Parts: sequence; C-alpha cells; structure tokens
Amino acid sequence: MTAPTLTITPASSAVGALVTGIDLAAPISDASFATLRQAFHDHGVLFFRDQRLSPEQHLAFARRWAPIDINRFFKAVPGHLRLPRCAKSPSKPPTSAAIGTPTTATTPCRRWVHCC
Repeated sequence: MTAPTLTITPASSAVGALVTGIDLAAPISDASFATLRQAFHDHGVLFFRDQRLSPEQHLAFARRWAPIDINRFFKAVPGHLRLPRCAKSPSKPPTSAAIGTPTTATTPCRRWVHCC
C-alpha cells in the first residue's frame, strides 16, 4: 500500500486551498511542510478535512508554523491554555479547530490555518 500524495487544491479563484493526502497527527517531513508553507503563502488559508488530532498533536503542528499566540478572545481547551476552544455553529459541539499563530505587522494572515 502506498502513502497518499500530498495535494493542494484551490478552494476558489480568490483565496484558500484544500489540503489532502496528509495526516497531521503523524510526523510531517520537512519537504511536505515546505509544500504546506508555500501553499499557505500562495493561497492565504489552508483547509485540512477529517483530521483527528490530540491537543498535543495540534500544538505540535501549530508550533511548526511559528510560536503560538495565546488567543484571549476564545476560552482555552481545558488543560491546554495555548489551544483555543472554538464552535463551528450552534448545532456543532465546541472543537479545537482553529490553530492560532502570531499575528504581527509582517505576518497578518498567519492565524488562519483551519482543520475541520
């Protein structure tokens, strides 16, 4: 059995891309991460569907992007002060879906890497 191929598919002509063929809970090679970083640069936001990450795996993935910025506008996941607790909609239970990384004058869009 061969591993799935990392694929970046634009979500629209304006912004965003769907990333498939990667398991964010598993170790990510430097080459694959470089592909993700370039895709983020090219598309502004990345969507990773059907990912199952523990809080520790979630934080490890976020740290690959940049130091973590503690989000004071969302309550934290219990026991994980650096992981915001977000709700997708009133009918969906809260999740730790948004990965927050620093937002500075030089990196205004780094906050938007999304797992759903």
